[in-house]
Amino acid sequence: MALESLSVTLKNLWNFTIGKAATEICSGSASGAANTTKTLTFGITVGKANQLFADTFQINASGTKVMALGGSQGDAIANAFGETITFTMIKALRIVNEGSVPIEIFGHATYDPAALVKASTDALILPAYTSLQLIAYSAVEGYDSWAIAANDVLNIKNLSGLVGAVVSVEVVGLE
Repeated sequence: MALESLSVTLKNLWNFTIGKAATEICSGSASGAANTTKTLTFGITVGKANQLFADTFQINASGTKVMALGGSQGDAIANAFGETITFTMIKALRIVNEGSVPIEIFGHATYDPAALVKASTDALILPAYTSLQLIAYSAVEGYDSWAIAANDVLNIKNLSGLVGAVVSVEVVGLE
């Protein structure tokens, strides 16, 4: 059963309240492109997506999760109906470190890493209880997503040798 409909609202809006003392409080929001709400509907053109992957999983101490975004390298990913997804373009990606230990997002020396990290030596570290969110917010074709090659993967490593890491990953894109 192939997906026949999809509607996703992606929000990247920062509201804040800061203060020094009870009488000195400032509220506001970030300005510019960071304040973006993007709604994607079902399809394969600008402003559309046809696949959604969402999962929360545990990575054992010192373990690594290798997720196949664009092919057969790593663990296959599936949509809510259990169908394996092979992304060709990604519109949005969110990785949430829900645990108390840092995780690392990195490339792989054997096959092409996803565009998130370019080489096997490149890495992003997410401290405990943090998230990374990437949204291609342009309305111009070619800039509204980024390409995924045939063997692109998403590698997430638990940097703790003592306890497991809990991670949520969401990917919206085209198959």
